[in-house]
Amino acid sequence: MAKIGHLIVCENIGRDEEKNRFIINPKATFLINETKTNLEFVVSMGIYDLPDSDISVTIEVYDPNENLISKREGASEPPKPKSGDQKRRPFSVIVNIGFKDVLIQKEGEYTIKAIIDGDEKTLIIPIRLRKEVD
Repeated sequence: MAKIGHLIVCENIGRDEEKNRFIINPKATFLINETKTNLEFVVSMGIYDLPDSDISVTIEVYDPNENLISKREGASEPPKPKSGDQKRRPFSVIVNIGFKDVLIQKEGEYTIKAIIDGDEKTLIIPIRLRKEVD
């Protein structure tokens, strides 16, 4: 059964000249200018112990009152072996799922829950109002 190795929330995923992916601006928290604002972010998830079949992927975002405010679902095909090595399937894969227009109505600790084929991992992301400094 596939398992989740890590969850990272970031601003975006980039690619260099050699098509390698990299994380842009990983987030430990979000600072917002006002409540009732929309956020955009990417959840990057490492998955290992890959099966031979498709992987069911669900990412849910919950507000501080545990209300579901956003959800993305889909399936990911298992990665194919690199050319010249047809007998060995990759052990792990990184899946990046983008979120747009996630409505944030108040400060607090938001929960991101990733679920793949029954395995579950959660991440808490504090969202705070930006305070002006005198």
